[in-house]
Amino acid sequence: MKNKVDACVKELDENITYILENDENDNGFDVNDFMNEFNDIKFVDESKSYEMDDMYASITDYDENFTIKQLLQICEFYGFTKEIRSAKGKKLDIIGAIVMFENNPENGAQVYRRKQLWYYINELKNDKFMKKFVLW
Repeated sequence: MKNKVDACVKELDENITYILENDENDNGFDVNDFMNEFNDIKFVDESKSYEMDDMYASITDYDENFTIKQLLQICEFYGFTKEIRSAKGKKLDIIGAIVMFENNPENGAQVYRRKQLWYYINELKNDKFMKKFVLW
């Protein structure tokens, strides 16, 4: 039973409310030390975690579904084929360059345009009549 209750209510910036109470059953646990340790914890930014997941998914997709020739065509569209060829990059190096380029927000319009055009090419290649006109 709590004979003497000394309560204090505090609100943090994140809309978290906590109550500190003292009771006579002291088990050596210091709430202030605990709160200081909690405040020192560096939380991982959730958006960064999602970005890493997207990048890993893109790397896996390019690795499993694209040939080196197709990856070099993507590099050529983005305008950095010469850098890739001069570095004599392996498949994963090429994929890394593409994924880094595509995840840069400044390149969003160009990436969207490339994906849109690749979609159109695939649609034409899959059409019975139009596939004879696609030289890809």
